[in-house]
Amino acid sequence: TDLVLAHLKTQPEFQKAQPTKTWLTEQLTKGTCLVIFDGLDEVPNSQRQQVRQWVDHHMKLYSASQFIRPVVN
Repeated sequence: TDLVLAHLKTQPEFQKAQPTKTWLTEQLTKGTCLVIFDGLDEVPNSQRQQVRQWVDHHMKLYSASQFIRPVVN
């Protein structure tokens, strides 16, 4: 969530809203988010298992939201 918030704060349409970690967590929990993971195929082989586990964990944690991720071996 910290990475997403850091990105949102750089976007003009979110400057006034100033989203918080609590707000983002609520949105993910309610299922109002679409999360797209891009670039997973660029993760070094030595870190792919760890990243895959992290992604899978968050997909389960916020299962009401929609996730799109490429299949990476």
